[in-house]
Amino acid sequence: MKAKWNEKLGLKSVHIFWVYLLRKHPEGLSSAELSRHSQSNRSLVSREIRELIDMGHVAYRQDQENQRHGKKLVLTPSGWEISEFIRNTSLEIQNTVNDGIPMEDLIVFYRTLTTLQRRFDMLVQE
Repeated sequence: MKAKWNEKLGLKSVHIFWVYLLRKHPEGLSSAELSRHSQSNRSLVSREIRELIDMGHVAYRQDQENQRHGKKLVLTPSGWEISEFIRNTSLEIQNTVNDGIPMEDLIVFYRTLTTLQRRFDMLVQE
């Protein structure tokens, strides 16, 4: 499934996740913030973000062009289109997977999953 998305969009997996993160943060994220939110190496962000910029999906905020450090990356109109495709496809997949499972079971499952994720995050931070 991931390969199909990558082929259709012409993006790498990490690009898709960064587009998702930038959609969640329309005010923009600096490279350092993008690295932190995605738990990606900063050198990876530095190398790979250029591809999204060159494709015209991401740009630096216009009001910060002369700033040297901490410039915020934002989605361009084509980046927003891609983010909408990712969102819609994710919802379709979620609806297909959840089909036929009672809502009560889904609520318990996601509550448990959230608790497990929070605990794993705490372990990682120790």
